[in-house]
This record gives sequence, C-alpha cells and structure tokens, in this order.
Amino acid sequence: RKVAEPATDAAEEISCEWVELPELMRRIAAGEFRQALHLAVIFLALQKLGWLDLDTAQGRTSTV
Repeated sequence: RKVAEPATDAAEEISCEWVELPELMRRIAAGEFRQALHLAVIFLALQKLGWLDLDTAQGRTSTV
C-alpha cells in the first residue's frame, strides 16, 4: 500500500519496468543491478515463485 510519494534526491533515478526472466538474468549478469539489496529481493522473489531452487543449485554453473 502506498503511503506517500517517494522522496528522491538529485542523484537518484528510479524506474520500474516489466521484463521476461531471461532478460532480467542477462541484466544481472551484465552488472546493471549494483545494489546487494536489489539482487537479494530479486532472488528471494524467484525462490518464492518456485523459479529458483537454491537448495539444489550448489555445484552447478550458470549458462547466462
């Protein structure tokens, strides 16, 4: 629930867009997400959706 408009500063840029999962993973691999908090939320959401199983991912390499 939205309680107020965001309070941004001059150096801050906020954008929101929908992308398909392969595009999201490409952007992560390309370093477009630099904040650990953003990456953590993405991976927690993917796990909650059942699209990422961190318990079985050990030892596997990415094809991204």
